[in-house]
Amino acid sequence: MSDDSLKAKAGERFLFGLEKLPILSFYARTRGEAFVASWFHRLAGIALAFFVWLHLLSSFTTPALYDTRIGLLALAIVLIFHSLNGGRLILYEVFGVRNDDSMIRWVWGLSLLYVLFLGLLMVIGNQEVSSTLFWLIVFVSGLILCFGVASRIWRSEHTMVWKLQRITGAFLLLLVPAHIVFMHVNAPVGHQASALIMRMQEIFTKVVDMALLLGLLYHGGYGLVSVLGDYLSSRGLRIGAALVITFVMALCAWVRF
Repeated sequence: MSDDSLKAKAGERFLFGLEKLPILSFYARTRGEAFVASWFHRLAGIALAFFVWLHLLSSFTTPALYDTRIGLLALAIVLIFHSLNGGRLILYEVFGVRNDDSMIRWVWGLSLLYVLFLGLLMVIGNQEVSSTLFWLIVFVSGLILCFGVASRIWRSEHTMVWKLQRITGAFLLLLVPAHIVFMHVNAPVGHQASALIMRMQEIFTKVVDMALLLGLLYHGGYGLVSVLGDYLSSRGLRIGAALVITFVMALCAWVRF
């Protein structure tokens, strides 16, 4: 059997699975998996943006609440899909990779592997790595991805806010999933707010944390503004929503630092 036949059969099995789910069945049949993936991406982005706000506001104001929320495996599922699908969109928009069907199947497959790997770490629960070495590798890799995307789009005709959205997306593609992994590799540091506060006294950790925070707030805020812009017909409402989102982002940054 040829590779094209195998890919076609894999796509049919994927769509058949979606057709078994309520609500998604109609869109799976009529719009295809790219449409379904794009809606999952938006919904996941909205959920993650609100979680980040709650996460930042509660991590230092209510440490016990932070300790409870941070262990949710459901967050990892939403997060890794949004990250990998965002990487697919960057490949499509910035680097001209157009084989959407294949890339979407890679997104689903890698998302599943990530969740299984994270679950294994949670079950083992006694592993430990060097915090500095771990974040040095991840941070430098994230900067390399940023440079690669920025070099492709910097002279394009897109607006600066659009460019920064894609650049921060490339940066977060590695750092956010790595952050969740680190919390389960170094369980005491990752799960307890008191341990996190102590770790934040390190200069390098502060730099990484600040870069991660600013990237998250901008990427999530711009994403919310973009989504609302598609559904709010009034220019006044769009401006008002953007101001509210900007205020919440500034508040989160102020509380965090």
